[in-house]
This record gives sequence, structure tokens and C-alpha cells, in this order.
Amino acid sequence: MRSSASYLQAAAARLVFDGAWPAAGVSEGWSLMTGSKIDGFRLGIYVFEDAEVVDFAAPYGVFSVARRYDPALDVFLVAETLRPVQAQAGFTVLPNYDFASRPAMNAFLIPAARAPARRPTTPGCTSSSAPSRPEHS
Repeated sequence: MRSSASYLQAAAARLVFDGAWPAAGVSEGWSLMTGSKIDGFRLGIYVFEDAEVVDFAAPYGVFSVARRYDPALDVFLVAETLRPVQAQAGFTVLPNYDFASRPAMNAFLIPAARAPARRPTTPGCTSSSAPSRPEHS
């Protein structure tokens, strides 16, 4: 059985580096992870602690609306475990699948992770003070 990290790495590698994608993956309906034929189009969206809500909720919403016109479209949330995941601002979601279940999907969307806080790099500027203005003569 694959670990959670290897599942994510394999999904990302297949999505980004597989020379046959999208022709053999998206248009023909092949599962990204299992390589088996699947009906319709299934999009898995990765959710993780502190994820920006708009980064996973917006694509989910677009696919949900599109499904009204094409019921073969499917979108679902995937997380490391089936436990609730707390995104930014306390927004909590329940994933549909965990990595261990290896859901069949045509594409796996990995939202951007929030950048860590950075300290200012301007000389003379600290986290507790604003940059100084040059003196005019």
C-alpha cells in the first residue's frame, strides 16, 4: 500500500510530467492513479490544513455547476485522512476520500499552499518598524 505522501507525489507527477496526458488521460477517460478506464470526467481536489478556501472551493463550485449540464462530470475532495480539514479562517471541510482509498480520477488539482510569513528585507526595517524615509535636503 502506498503512503499518503507517495500517493500525492505520484498524482502530481502523472498530472505534470506524463507525456501522454492529456490525450491518454483526460480525453479517453483513463484514471490518473489506477490507469483503468472510467466513465465521465472525475476531478479530485486536494484539501489540506490552512489551504486558501478560494483555491479549492472555486474549482469545486465551477465543476458543480457544470455537472448540471453534464452529469458525467464529478468533483470531490481528497485529503490525507477522512478527518475534518480546517482551511484558512476556520473554514472546515470533510473530504470525500482519503489517500488510502485511491479514488479513480482523471485529474488531481493541488491548490497553492500559503507562503510562509517573510521578514522584511529592506535595510533598517524590522518587523516592528516601518521603513525609514530618506531625508530630503
